[in-house]
Amino acid sequence: MLPVVLASDLDLWEEVIQAARMLEMPDLHRYVLSKLGEQKSSIKPNAVRFLNWATQYEAKSYKTLIFECFRILAYRRLPISQTNADTLGARITIQVMTARERVRSLFLVPESLEQYIIVHEFCPHRKTSSCRHIVIRAIVKNLMEVPSRSAAELDIFENLSSNNMCDFCGPTVMASIETLKKEKLDPEIWKCTGISGTMPEQT
Repeated sequence: MLPVVLASDLDLWEEVIQAARMLEMPDLHRYVLSKLGEQKSSIKPNAVRFLNWATQYEAKSYKTLIFECFRILAYRRLPISQTNADTLGARITIQVMTARERVRSLFLVPESLEQYIIVHEFCPHRKTSSCRHIVIRAIVKNLMEVPSRSAAELDIFENLSSNNMCDFCGPTVMASIETLKKEKLDPEIWKCTGISGTMPEQT
């Protein structure tokens, strides 16, 4: 009987994963990591650990998990720390930092991103794009503000200010950025993973 793998016991399963690698037991490694990866809420606060584990074997076996970890770290407001770098190793750290840089460099020309912001169908400012301007400016503001360590998991899309947006777009500000992520930002991050093939769908 296969064991029940719970993310609440992450430290325990980390020892199992490391032992599986040392003893060359890829099936055990794959089973434990796949079960942990199914518990989505555990990935974001432990993205560095998951990425380290997922890149210990053939990357294609874990491409969805690897991509999700890259996305989390690329969008995270706090920079990659020395501790993170020590865990990931030089190659993966460089790839993650490149992904972060690519995402941020796109906002140097914010006007080019406005077409990916989906405003409400009843927005009275659709022609002037003022609500789109506000969303992009709010993301740029988050990019420039470094949160405290107590908010280490915050990403650049969280706590977006909807001030001065119309009454229709304001309540849907988070939904409005999904196209931006899926069609513009995520593909840039995927390129940095070094994995060939089609970019996995993210839920």
